Amino acid sequence: MRHVNILCIISAILTCYVGSAAALTAADSDRILRILDSGQQRKIIFIAKKVTGSGFISTAVYDKMATLLRDEYPTAVTDRLLVDEMSWLCKALASSGMEKYRQLVREVAYNSNSGKLRLYARRSLAMFDEYAARNRIIDSKKNYNPSLTVADNQLINMLKSSRMTLVRDAAKTIYRQPVVDDTVYKVAATELLRHQLEDNRSSLDIDTLCWLCKAIGQSGNVAYFPVLEKIIATERHIMQEKNSDDNFANIKLIRNAKLGLKILRRQTAGQMVPKTSIIDITQQKPPNPPAVRKQLDTILL
Repeated sequence: MRHVNILCIISAILTCYVGSAAALTAADSDRILRILDSGQQRKIIFIAKKVTGSGFISTAVYDKMATLLRDEYPTAVTDRLLVDEMSWLCKALASSGMEKYRQLVREVAYNSNSGKLRLYARRSLAMFDEYAARNRIIDSKKNYNPSLTVADNQLINMLKSSRMTLVRDAAKTIYRQPVVDDTVYKVAATELLRHQLEDNRSSLDIDTLCWLCKAIGQSGNVAYFPVLEKIIATERHIMQEKNSDDNFANIKLIRNAKLGLKILRRQTAGQMVPKTSIIDITQQKPPNPPAVRKQLDTILL
């Protein structure tokens, strides 16, 4: 039972950090290093998975993972659990985006005696540049707000990014770990309204908007009721205007906006809902669907 509790603590720690060594305390780093030193493969795999998903940067942790990988990958052949452990260590090192680990992962990709490990090492190798770009965005100090925590500043960077995968990751983090400053929720709501009005929304765009709705629901702030209600009204307007049977994306977003409202109602029970939002949505006009816009453009031209 004790080792389960420790892993739960580590899971919570890594879920909270989205990009910087400054966010990871020495005590947290020590806990992770002790598990990596334990030799218990399932625990190490668990940590590697969480590190890959968290995006935090701690050189001490990554260095330890690199040492484990370098020492043990030559023997990872028939032991399936060891192959899995080495594969996840490759992924975790790639998630650092740090050039110093690229050569090691390349070595594993071409020299390992396990076909499965070579495959996953090559996939990890291909992700270094992507993770490096993500981490530069997350750790940018361009618009750093000293009144906020490092983690909150990083979430704001992610929410304002042009990479929808980063926006979605931020929304998921806020939803699962909602203890953030209201400034973060305000940015999330602003980006939700902005992205909703974009043309040619992909499945990733819709999924991101859905997570933003649920994240805003966690705010506990009644001022965000009008934002979520605006999302629902706009999607209904789009469905009415395009007059098509292909409404799956609109229905999915409406359903998640309603879920956000349900979460918000539960958290704000008894509080008075304001008539206006914390965000100025009066200038947000429902968009014309792309097909209608094209027709209007033709008429105007």
